[in-house]
Amino acid sequence: EMTSKVRAKCLFNSLLAPSNITSDEFYQTYWEEQPLLIQSQQGKISSDNNSKADDDNVVTNRNLNGFLSLKSIQTLLQKEPMCYGRDLNVTRYEDTTGDGIKRRITLDLVDKDDESSPSYVLCDAKDVWSNYKDMGSTIRLLCPHKHVDSVHSLLSTLELEFGCMVGANAYL
Repeated sequence: EMTSKVRAKCLFNSLLAPSNITSDEFYQTYWEEQPLLIQSQQGKISSDNNSKADDDNVVTNRNLNGFLSLKSIQTLLQKEPMCYGRDLNVTRYEDTTGDGIKRRITLDLVDKDDESSPSYVLCDAKDVWSNYKDMGSTIRLLCPHKHVDSVHSLLSTLELEFGCMVGANAYL
């Protein structure tokens, strides 16, 4: 019988599959001991494989297809009220001191009227995409599972496997 615990184990094994590591080996060797980087096969979706990666030529992780895409994140930003610092961050790395070391700069807009309590500024989708496309900034979605049901389902299933809470960030 395919119980929720069995489904959770199957999901976890499918996420581990590109590493050729079993869930038993993961728990014996890696769980709370050392990091594990799993690099799955990637392929380009494009009619022209020689073109530079852009909106129409996206590198995709086939094992996680359907969870988040550039278009779904664009739609999310247009339809959902999202705030800097609560729902997303916009950052980039720059050498701000002239010493050759790039440091992270957070470009989130903040409410300067009330510094005593955190108040969040609503994101303007055009500003976010301008920073991403024109300035080469990174967009980090904080808690994408609050907004995307497929990510929520993935994480809640992993919670059954791990026996603890699971969270995620998503990066562009």
